[in-house]
Amino acid sequence: MQKLVGSVFVILATSIAGIMYGKEWNEYIDKLVDLRCILQMIQGEMQYKAAPLGDVFCDLSRKVREPYKSWLQALSRETELREENQFEKIWMKCVERYLKSLHLKEIHYTKIKEYGFYLGQMDYDTFVQMGQLYIEQIDYEIKKLRAVVDSKKRIANCIGVMSGLFIVIMLL
Repeated sequence: MQKLVGSVFVILATSIAGIMYGKEWNEYIDKLVDLRCILQMIQGEMQYKAAPLGDVFCDLSRKVREPYKSWLQALSRETELREENQFEKIWMKCVERYLKSLHLKEIHYTKIKEYGFYLGQMDYDTFVQMGQLYIEQIDYEIKKLRAVVDSKKRIANCIGVMSGLFIVIMLL
């Protein structure tokens, strides 16, 4: 009886590990979607309100959750203080400080950092075109990840069950 209960627990534990792996991928995609929405909101605020960057970040920080809220509030403060001459440096510093907790892949961090370069440009047309380009690139990354995640989740679930069965067979 104890062997049977132990076997069920081992199979259950490894199956749950496979399910959690798939859940982590879904959470990663959700982080990218959140960032894409924030960049889209920045783009929209800049296009339609033509407000200063500090005000745009302050307004948006009220609409989002952590860690994005802290990030936008810091961007607002730093932009208003203008301790550094270039906005790009402020953007990079805040991204590294506040968005590191998201544990994004390097390619996605790079996209977010590059967006800040064009956000700080004085040429409005360049900002609009390049900002839209980066948003479309993030959309592409999200679609690509969604296509891969479904198969990875199925494989992780199968490996979880199979590894549990393998352990049970080895122990019996």
